[in-house]
Amino acid sequence: MKYKYTKVKLPNGKTVDRHRLIMEEYLGRLLEPEEEVHHCNENKKDDTLENLELVLKVVHRQEHFRTGIFLPCGFCSTEVYCSPGRMRQSKLKIFFCDRHCRNNYQGAKGW
Repeated sequence: MKYKYTKVKLPNGKTVDRHRLIMEEYLGRLLEPEEEVHHCNENKKDDTLENLELVLKVVHRQEHFRTGIFLPCGFCSTEVYCSPGRMRQSKLKIFFCDRHCRNNYQGAKGW
């Protein structure tokens, strides 16, 4: 499964998510356990400070469930954002991150 966030290796050998490190440096402190960093434009690779927002975990979860949900790709398991409308339109309830995965899944299933 592909990891959705960019990792950074620290001098002590520990590996952390780059977006969390950027927010901690901006705040001048470590994140609290109940805090998360939200990517405003939903692009997990865009770690610019303008795209990052500090939110409470409970609020972050509520926002994503109101606007849509992240589900694993039916072929490669990468998380795929599914809007409420897309979830209603899908007959199979299987979502893919791109055409490549959809075609490979269909080929494996003999469609």
